Formats: sequence, structure tokens, C-alpha cells
Amino acid sequence: MYRYYCLLRPAGPGAIPQKTGLCEIHNFPERMFCEEIGREAWGYIECVREISSDVLAQYDMVSANYKKWWCVTTTFNDKGEIRSAITETREAAKKPDNWSNIIKNLDIYKEWFGSREEAEVCIKEAQSECTDCMINSGGNDEA
Repeated sequence: MYRYYCLLRPAGPGAIPQKTGLCEIHNFPERMFCEEIGREAWGYIECVREISSDVLAQYDMVSANYKKWWCVTTTFNDKGEIRSAITETREAAKKPDNWSNIIKNLDIYKEWFGSREEAEVCIKEAQSECTDCMINSGGNDEA
């Protein structure tokens, strides 16, 4: 059995592909957050046949096997400056790999999170570290 979520409208005639071996339609009373896909949807359908990603895109639907992931890129330079922001999102069945690279004067980290809220917590923590560094070093005074 395959499950597909309807992102922009409730499931109904014209809103879902035909010839899917449709078994059940589950519409929500309103658009709601679905943990399984990490975003809001209007409902889902369950089918006996797999639907291609191209067809899903035509109907603004997503497979339950896919979830939206948020990437936070954080950089640390030798001056103690820290920058952190959400730099991309990706739909994938599993969490993308975290990544880091250290070059001459800059450390770069990419971390993936299962919700925007988790990503924003990471950004706030990085900004807090930056404030702590400024306080511990006596501010941003240059010699």
C-alpha cells in the first residue's frame, strides 16, 4: 500500500491522478501539519500502485516516504565571527548527510533538520555562541 499526501488541495476528482488502484481517500477538515512528511497537507490517499514522482508533481502531491529537510549552514572564521542561516531545503526519504569543511580561515558546517523549528533553534544557538565569543573577548575592538 502506498500513501500520498495532497499539499495544495483536498483529494477529489481532478485533484488526484487516476488509475492508481485507489483504495481510500482521507481528507482533513483543514490543512494540517503531518509529521510523516514534515509539512502541511490537506489529506492523503492510499493506493495499491506506486505513482511516479513526475505525476505526483503534476498534482502537487508528495509520497509519505519523503520528508522535507532543512539545511542550516554555519560558518566560523578566525576573527570569531559566526554566521548561520537556513540555506536550502530538500525532499528525501532519509535525512541527508551532515557535512563540514575546514579551510584556511573558515570552518563551514551544514546540518540537516527534520523541521524548520529545529533548524531555527540551531541558528539561535550559533548566534548565542557568537555573542558569548564577543563578550569573552571584550567585544569587537580591533588592536
